Amino acid sequence: MSQTPSGGERADLTLLSTSPLPPLYARWMEAWLPGPMPSETKATCSNCAMCAPSDGQATPHESYFSPVTKCCTYMPELANYLVGGIVSDEDPDAAEGRRSIEERIDRRLEVTPLGLGRSRLYAMLYECSHDVFGRAQSMECPHHLADGRCGVWRHRESTCATWFCKHERGQVSKQFWRRMHDLLAGAEFCLSRHCMLALGLPAHNLETIFPASGTTTAAQLGTEQLDSNVDMRAYEAAWGTWAGRERDFYRKCAALTYGMQWEDVLRVGGAQLLLLQRLTEEAHARTVSSAIPERVKQGQMQVLYSSDESARVCAYSNNDPMKVPRKVLHVLHHFDGQPTDAALAEIEAKEGVRLSEGVVRKLVDFGILVGA
Repeated sequence: MSQTPSGGERADLTLLSTSPLPPLYARWMEAWLPGPMPSETKATCSNCAMCAPSDGQATPHESYFSPVTKCCTYMPELANYLVGGIVSDEDPDAAEGRRSIEERIDRRLEVTPLGLGRSRLYAMLYECSHDVFGRAQSMECPHHLADGRCGVWRHRESTCATWFCKHERGQVSKQFWRRMHDLLAGAEFCLSRHCMLALGLPAHNLETIFPASGTTTAAQLGTEQLDSNVDMRAYEAAWGTWAGRERDFYRKCAALTYGMQWEDVLRVGGAQLLLLQRLTEEAHARTVSSAIPERVKQGQMQVLYSSDESARVCAYSNNDPMKVPRKVLHVLHHFDGQPTDAALAEIEAKEGVRLSEGVVRKLVDFGILVGA
């Protein structure tokens, strides 16, 4: 049955409210994923883990996000069915987010039957700027609400759904979420096009959206892009008879998609999605495994600061430093690619330090030790 996230059918999308993913994606992923989804409790949106402490006791040499923007300095590109899900969501709590989406639709800037895109100006600024993520208020997402919430949280896209500043199992978790992102982004790519075909968008409209290979486009920004003006001739050529009825089009895309089971999505996505699912499944297996590599060596890391007792180091991510006792740092050179059991025995015999398997596992998870 086709479902949109409104009225009595909305409850079907909130059954998995404890999942890190939005309801639609949680339902799809948990239909096949063997075991629980990793829970990233260290990435706290309501009390941003990347903002400086309110008591002013900032850690030396650590970088912090703006308390105004947090990590919401990224404008999402929303697939047509997600846009339809948002404009169909009648929950009063979704009203502000729905309004922000409708404002983007009404501006017509990068509004196509594929969904809502980013302007070329925004994309260029985002890709070419340095050290602005989480900090530049000029890059703030249009769906980031004044109270700090995400206005489209229940229908957020693959990037926003799978990005976390900190991870319970360090790089192991990060790799899983990267694979999950690729899988969901692949689904968005396929489903947005499936919706266009299913709704019978004529070929002459499709040609405007998908120009033939080899067609050149201007790399530089002109006045139209800098001033965020819309080429109405191109806009109407893309939308055809749907121009002026964009919301209806997006709602129909949601109606086609929100009722799908994961098997339906795989039929649309074919071999590409099956391959991405396999890779995600393998990455998930590593998140639930406690196995330690047979041989490890020191990874690359940066010491942010140290005291007599401990040091704070970054390895797999600058956003997720780890506090390591000095006595542990002092013995890491013994992990030189020899068998891990032999390295542990050597450390105990020569240094008088006994490291548990749990400590070694955490050092591996956070990239301080890496497989040799």
